[in-house]
Amino acid sequence: MNAASLNPNFLVNNPDECVLHLPAGKPDPTFPCESLERDLRRRVKQSAQGNSVCWLAALKLVGPRIGKYPSKELLAKREIERTVSAFNKQFKFVRELLNLPGAVAQSPDFKDKQSIPNFIHSLEILSSIQNGEIQRISRFLIEGLKMFQGQTAYTDLGQFLHAQFIQNSIENCKTFLKHFNIDSPTLYEEYFRVKTLPQPLWKDLKTQGRKNAMENQVFRIAFQNLGFVESPWKPSDPIEVLMKEIKTHGPLVVCGNLGQPYHREPAFQLSQKLNGRSVWGWKPQKGQGPTQAVTTAYGREGHAVVIIGARAVKGHEGYVLFIDPRDGSDPADPEQQRIYIMSLDRLRRGICSLWQEHMWDNDLNPIFSDTCNYALYHPLQAAKLQEDHRK
Repeated sequence: MNAASLNPNFLVNNPDECVLHLPAGKPDPTFPCESLERDLRRRVKQSAQGNSVCWLAALKLVGPRIGKYPSKELLAKREIERTVSAFNKQFKFVRELLNLPGAVAQSPDFKDKQSIPNFIHSLEILSSIQNGEIQRISRFLIEGLKMFQGQTAYTDLGQFLHAQFIQNSIENCKTFLKHFNIDSPTLYEEYFRVKTLPQPLWKDLKTQGRKNAMENQVFRIAFQNLGFVESPWKPSDPIEVLMKEIKTHGPLVVCGNLGQPYHREPAFQLSQKLNGRSVWGWKPQKGQGPTQAVTTAYGREGHAVVIIGARAVKGHEGYVLFIDPRDGSDPADPEQQRIYIMSLDRLRRGICSLWQEHMWDNDLNPIFSDTCNYALYHPLQAAKLQEDHRK
C-alpha cells in the first residue's frame, strides 16, 4: 500500500492509492519570475495561514506564484496577483479588529470609554519606544480605539468592532470587484439565484447576507482570474474516481467544515508512513453533521484545504489525504506541512460546493448538486503530471 513511487510527483502511486508530492515552501519572491511553466527559483519558507483568507492560502499551495519581479510577459498576471494580495492584506486587518476587545480588556489602563484618551496616550508612548510585534499591536490598538472614540452609535467596544468588521469587509469586497468591473447586485441576480438553494433578492438581503454573498463573488472572481478550473469530480463519486482525478489534474482545493478548525481534539500522528512522510488524523467523532455546519448558502463559515491523495480499501468507502494551509511549509523541514487523512464519508459530510451550498435530506445525509462543482485544480499542475506521465 505504501510502496514508494518512482514518479517524483507522487509519494505513493499504485492502483489502490495515490498521494502527490508537492514541493515544500514557495518560490523565492525576491528573485525574478521568468516562467510559470518552468519556475527555477529556489524555494523558501511559506508561513502558516494566520489571519489570511483561507481559500487564498490554499490556492497558493497549488497555483503558480509570480512575486515582485515578473518578466514582461507576466506583468498582467502579476497585476491580478497584486489585486488579490491587496484584498487579503485588508482582510487580515479587518479580521484583527475582532481580537481588539480581548486585548483591551487585559490592560489595567482601560476601564471604560472615558478612559480611552489616556489609554491611547499610553499606547503612543509604548509604540514610540518599542519595535517589532509590540509596536505593531500598539498601533493597531490605537487605530481601533480612535475609531470607537469617534462615534456615538455604540457604547460596547465588541459590538462596535463587529459592525465595523461587517462594513469594512463589504468595502474591501467592493474595491476588489470594482477592479474587475463586477457589479455585485447584477452578478447575484444572474448567477446566485439560479443555484440549487433558493435565495432572497439582493434588495432583501440584510447587511450580513450581502457581505457573505460578496465574499463568495470575490472567491469566484479570484480563482477564475488566477487560472484555476472547476473540477468535474463530485463528492458522490466513488473513491476510484477521486483517485483518477488527482492523477489527471493534480491537487484539488475544496472548502467546507474540513481540517483542523472542525475537530474538537488535535490531530495525532499515525503509525503509517508515506514514503518517509508522517500521516496525521483524528479519532472519529459524532456530531459532524448540519448541527455543526450552517446549511444556508451564505453565512457559512468554512475552511479550505488541499486534497493530495486518495486510498481505496476493500469493504470501505475509502480515505482522502490532504494538507492544510494552517500549517507552514519549509523546504528545510518537509514534515512541517503535515499530511492529514480522513474518510471519504467525512469529506462528504463536510464539503460545500464552490457556491457555498451544503444540503441535507431528512435523514441528515448530504445531497450533492448536479449544477455545482466542488473542487478546483490548476492546469499547470495537470500539465506537469501529463508531461511526466508521457516520459
